[in-house]
Amino acid sequence: MLDTTNELIPNLKGMTSLEIAEVTGKRHDAILRDIRNLLKQGVAAHNFVETYYTDKSNRKSPCFNLTPKGCLILASGYDAVLREKIINRLEYLENEKRLSKLHKLTLKHWKRL
Repeated sequence: MLDTTNELIPNLKGMTSLEIAEVTGKRHDAILRDIRNLLKQGVAAHNFVETYYTDKSNRKSPCFNLTPKGCLILASGYDAVLREKIINRLEYLENEKRLSKLHKLTLKHWKRL
């Protein structure tokens, strides 16, 4: 059986629905609606994990943690400019992770000297 988890996408940090809203300029409630519509269509739920955050009014509000694959699935329904913004953010996160790994390797190397 084919494993359809994130094997084709590197182990990157995904984004939250709040970050998606910020990056795209869309309202967070619209992002939540879009994610819920995708889930109703049957996309893999493990790419969209519902959680909560405390909003400015100190209320518990829903949000989603998206895997990188979830970000791309969501982005595929948006226009080209919004897709590009989401992909740019994922690239930024990937580069940030690579630099962090490089920094740790460099420190390890210098500690051995």
